[in-house]
Amino acid sequence: MLAGGVVGFSLGPALVPSLILSGLRVQNKETSKSLSYWRRVSLGMLGGLVGGITAIAVFSPAQSAWCQAESARGSYCDGDGPMLLFALTIPLGAVVASSIAVLWTWFSFLIPADRLYASVFTYRGDRRGLNVGIALAVQAVYWSIFAVALYALTLRELLH
Repeated sequence: MLAGGVVGFSLGPALVPSLILSGLRVQNKETSKSLSYWRRVSLGMLGGLVGGITAIAVFSPAQSAWCQAESARGSYCDGDGPMLLFALTIPLGAVVASSIAVLWTWFSFLIPADRLYASVFTYRGDRRGLNVGIALAVQAVYWSIFAVALYALTLRELLH
């Protein structure tokens, strides 16, 4: 039930930037490869879905830290946490992650196809494994920074 709600709630806000930003022409001039419009929208929506899931994943630790801070002040945790999750954190995470996913796809297509850090869709060098490894490392670093930033934002909003 929660997974279906997350998918629906994340894909709605993720669809808007995906549709708007996917109008950017994405083509690598060296390979003449381009991504179809719907593939760009799909990649943006996938980024938005992961952004929504990340928002839910960081919410529980942020709420726990908030409850500890409230307890130290002699207060208690009220029921406003879930409202913050569904009103701010999930839509914001979905929109930002979707926008960055589309922009990163567009930017990575501008990198020459023989570079190791080129898009996995256009790379034409001999070290394909290293190219995929770099792509995965970039994504891991990005999502780690995104999760920490979303945690800090959620905690800040809970504390105010």
